Amino acid sequence: MDPVLIVLTFTGLIYAAIKRDSIIFLWIVPFMIFVFLVGYVSYWHLIPLLPAFCIVTAKLIADLSSKITNKNIQKIAPYAIVSGIGLFGLLTTTMLITMNVASFHYEVEAFLAQHIKDMNYMTGNKITMLASNYWLWLPIYIFDEDHGNDYKNFYVKGQIITNKILFVAGENFIKDMVRDNRSRENIQELRMLYNKSKILTTIEEKDLSNIYPDRYPYTAVRDIDPKSSKRVEIRANY
Repeated sequence: MDPVLIVLTFTGLIYAAIKRDSIIFLWIVPFMIFVFLVGYVSYWHLIPLLPAFCIVTAKLIADLSSKITNKNIQKIAPYAIVSGIGLFGLLTTTMLITMNVASFHYEVEAFLAQHIKDMNYMTGNKITMLASNYWLWLPIYIFDEDHGNDYKNFYVKGQIITNKILFVAGENFIKDMVRDNRSRENIQELRMLYNKSKILTTIEEKDLSNIYPDRYPYTAVRDIDPKSSKRVEIRANY
């Protein structure tokens, strides 16, 4: 989460506590207790708290601006502060967007969508696609209109129902696919299928060595979760 918003939020919460404004805590505290009891949380689970964070920050800005004695400055202070924060956010967001780090993922998904379409409509063949969930959801829910293909994020011998198999293989592909059945026979079967397949294309992540992942705002790129493979081989046994 953005450190600027965190700093403003904590400052606003301290201010609210000093002013004994407990309403905002009725929004935040029960949710945080619930998250703690659940025992698992990722950054997107905190989205319901973002309006509360913005409200407490806005309250802080409005109240502090009202304490300015000069009436002219008092009127423009909230707009100036909000504009400054907005401009800072626009600049840092632009810095991240222009890195174009998502092009790698778009290339993989675009290739998969076109290949599945070609196989289904030009040859009439249905396929089984083996890949992590990271790559599966777009083909399943967006591009596979007929839902005639089979998609698996794991491999178990005997459960492949099509003759044609498409592999989206990143780092540790074999290990990830057999996580539910690590028997020697199952691993050997998948490795045999994999080794007999041929590479259709290889797509690699953009080189990010020119950025500083420990410096703001590039920490947002470093903290992306879940992490995908940096190099993907798309393979097929046909």
